[in-house]
Amino acid sequence: MLFLPAMHAMLKQSSSRVLMIRPAGFKANVETMEDNYFQHPNDAEDMEIESRALQEFEQMTIQLKDIGVEVFILDPLDPQRTPDAVFPNNWFSMHHNGTLCLYPMANASRRAEVRPNFKSELESMGLKVEQTIDLTALGETGAYLEGTGSLVLDHINRFAFLARSNRSDVALAQKWCTMMNYQLIPFNTVLNPNGIAVYHTNVVMAIFSECAIVCRDIIEPMDQSLVLSNLQFGGRKVIEIDMHQMSCFAGNMIELQNQAQKRYFIMSQTAHRALSESQITVLENFGGLIINNIQNIERYGGGGVRCMIAELFDDNNS
Repeated sequence: MLFLPAMHAMLKQSSSRVLMIRPAGFKANVETMEDNYFQHPNDAEDMEIESRALQEFEQMTIQLKDIGVEVFILDPLDPQRTPDAVFPNNWFSMHHNGTLCLYPMANASRRAEVRPNFKSELESMGLKVEQTIDLTALGETGAYLEGTGSLVLDHINRFAFLARSNRSDVALAQKWCTMMNYQLIPFNTVLNPNGIAVYHTNVVMAIFSECAIVCRDIIEPMDQSLVLSNLQFGGRKVIEIDMHQMSCFAGNMIELQNQAQKRYFIMSQTAHRALSESQITVLENFGGLIINNIQNIERYGGGGVRCMIAELFDDNNS
């Protein structure tokens, strides 16, 4: 079934302003490792892992600034309690209409990442926060929705794709979509050998202005046509990746643009190496490629470049 989105003003898919959190205290989080099979346990001293992650982070922010993306950087409030703070897109999202959304996360260490004065911090960066939707308290009830890790958003057509998992509650996602005027497109993923669904939607797919990436094979067969047809809505070109490429974070990319509205696809070195020449050529037809070496953040954190970047949309940046 092809969902038809509600009528809306044309919005941009990509932002030119982002927020990133420095990986102070970074290491493998034993709490999240239970259902994140992209993640590996620490096999080096904590300080060494943190040092490597900080170097990768700083180099990535330099690359983004060099292409004209405005990057705001914060330090985690409590580094010793929040080893995953480098992935802020899971606990908040900022939208074109000035809405700030705060999300309930599955693990206590991740719930500790939410900043109590965050609205004021955003406003100090020059953003207009018109309203706040705070869902964080629902995490205490066992209903989780981990931001744009759970919800992969097509801002142009107002679709919200969601891979069902312990971290992505469908009922809560539907509530979010009703409030934010998106059409929810939920689907199941094929279980891994340990019987665990993919933990976040944004490792399965990424949506850009004129193209998208998706791992069809990880989606349950009965849901594949639903996902593919809606990804292609409006003529968007779909690039399919296989499960090996997905495991290399090839689905965990993000499109950004600079102030001149030139588009770039931000990806990790691991993801780039996994792509075929033909897949790279298709991407290059739609924008530039920015490749980041974040192998330590990927290995111990179980997340890629998209997880590290939270877009800052508002009425001044839409």
